Parts: sequence; C-alpha cells; structure tokens
Amino acid sequence: MNSTGTAITTTVPAETTTGPVQVVTPSGTLSSNLPFRVLPAVSSFAPTHGAIGTVVTINGQSLTQTTGVTFGDVPAAFAVVSDSEITAMAPTGALTGSITVTTAGGVATAEGTFRVTPKIAGFSPSSGPVGMPVTINGQSFTQTTAVTFGGVTAAFTVNSDTEITSHSANRCGDRQDRRDQHRVALPQAPRLSRSTKP
Repeated sequence: MNSTGTAITTTVPAETTTGPVQVVTPSGTLSSNLPFRVLPAVSSFAPTHGAIGTVVTINGQSLTQTTGVTFGDVPAAFAVVSDSEITAMAPTGALTGSITVTTAGGVATAEGTFRVTPKIAGFSPSSGPVGMPVTINGQSFTQTTAVTFGGVTAAFTVNSDTEITSHSANRCGDRQDRRDQHRVALPQAPRLSRSTKP
C-alpha cells in the first residue's frame, strides 16, 4: 500500500483465472467493476506432427478457462487437464500450420508448426498403362506438392482434402512397383508409401 493508503501493489498468482479483483478489509470485501483478464501462454506441444485424429498435448499457463483450440483455422475438440495442460485432437480438414488457444483472457499461439501427416487409404485402378488416370483417396491432401509412381514424379490434381487424381508416369517399372511405391508428399511432412501387404 502506498503512503496515502489509496493504492495497493500485488502480483498475479499462479493459476489465476479471468475475473474481478477483490480486496478484503475488516469492513468487508470490495470487488472491481471490470474483470482482470489473465492472458494465456503456450510453451510447447507434442507431438509436433501426426495424422488427423492425433491427440496433441499443449502445455502453458492460464489455460483453465480455454474456450477454443484451432489447428490453423480449423476448430478442434479439446479437454482442459489443468491450468497448465490441454489435450486437443487434430481435426478433419486441418492443414500444416500453427496451434492457437483461446481463453476468457485472450489468445495464445504456439511457437512452431504442427505438421499434418497425409494418409493414403486406397487408389483405383490398381494397375494400368502409362498415362492412365489414377484416383487416390485418403486424408490431408490439400497441401500436396508431389505424387510419384515407383519414384517417378507424375502430374496430379488435388480434387479435395481427401482425393487426388494423377496419371501414372513414364519409367514406372512393372505393375507391382506402381502398387507398392505409390507416394504422396506434402511440405516438410513425412512421405507415405502405399503397400498392398496387410
């Protein structure tokens, strides 16, 4: 308290939530008219990459009043574990990008990028001549930068986040190679291979 008795200096304690400031005196309790907003902070998250549906642990502070988590601009399901931890699931349609946490006190964006790993569910037809269109189905295809058949780059069109149309490239090798080495690559994400083995 200052010398005139008109001001108090204090520090914001750990695990504080956004809300009114109260001062307790022998005469009673005083509450502020406006809330004090506790700004959230994100210090880390793990894992740093994964497919849609991956559960990501987000660590930081002042997370108790979290109202939303997004991967890029896509809202994600989440659960508040404690004031310093949230778990969130990489949502359908998420792209490689940042993770943002919104609370009653403000918004915090994690440093670093969560890299969405693509997944191939299947492709059709499974064999054919060079130049035949092939439809590839899976997830997280929006940011595709390359499609290869047996290591040979092929032309492709991204139809949606779950579908690509490509053309089997020249010098593909035999049919088994095309089936076992069909790949889709995304920016800075692990490359996936399609195998016919169970």
